[in-house]
Amino acid sequence: MRTEPHDVGPVGEAGHRADGALEAKVDEHQLPVAGFELGGGPHEADLGAGVRRDGREAGLVHQVGHEGHDVHGENRTTTHVPVRTSVWLPAVVLTLTGTHVELVPLRLDHVDQLVAAATEPDARYDWTTVPGDADAMATFLRWQLDRADQGSWIPFTTVRLDGGARRIVGSTSFLSIERWDPAATPTDPPDSVEVGATWLARSAQRTAVNTEAKLLMLRHAFDVWGVARVQLKTDARNEQSRAAIERLGARHEGVLRSYQAGAGRLGTGAPRNTAMYSILPEEWPAIRDRLEARLRR
Repeated sequence: MRTEPHDVGPVGEAGHRADGALEAKVDEHQLPVAGFELGGGPHEADLGAGVRRDGREAGLVHQVGHEGHDVHGENRTTTHVPVRTSVWLPAVVLTLTGTHVELVPLRLDHVDQLVAAATEPDARYDWTTVPGDADAMATFLRWQLDRADQGSWIPFTTVRLDGGARRIVGSTSFLSIERWDPAATPTDPPDSVEVGATWLARSAQRTAVNTEAKLLMLRHAFDVWGVARVQLKTDARNEQSRAAIERLGARHEGVLRSYQAGAGRLGTGAPRNTAMYSILPEEWPAIRDRLEARLRR
């Protein structure tokens, strides 16, 4: 059974580096395990820094991530990295913060708010897995969190920032995380990642939320991790998603036939053909400029 704290706030104490950028400062004796945040909630004092979500002990290392603002002074990143143990592959846990949205580590205590977002009036998820009740949502979250523990998935809960209000409106992830060096560990930066498993509440669609979320994730992938490739994919029949990916500037690479199980209201029940897209480092600056221009409108 997973035990989780109850806030969705950012992690760490902000301080300034010599270059003036903000940097997260963390007490190395109070580092969180995957899914926990400093000052996060009532369970922190009970479990302590060396307990996994399933209650077993795990070693921890000092935080290796950073927190900083972009040129507009708006965005910051918080990173926690638990160490590798013989019984647990670590997950890198990030909080990515912008003006309109904050991407926080996915947790089981987000289930009710995610269900509320998924079941807003007129919501339709034709090609995407979006559970509509608490039991199904909890099962789906556990599935993602298990992969996070293996180091192959970094799932986020999407929190909309509206003035002083904070409201959970969906989820997104880094997935298909690849490290090409045979000696690499799950704490090393990846060489290739996918941005996907994204869904939003009906009220958050066609807003700045998705645009800024993509900007935050792509910026982290290219500018922090230094990846060689970001992959995006969708059901080949999902014309709306394909158009959005192409507007982003990603390059279409082709369609993989019967590549994976179909999902969503129209896709479940048969293998799907998957449209593949990618972004390379040399293409990233133009895409970044395009996303930033959209946010300024």
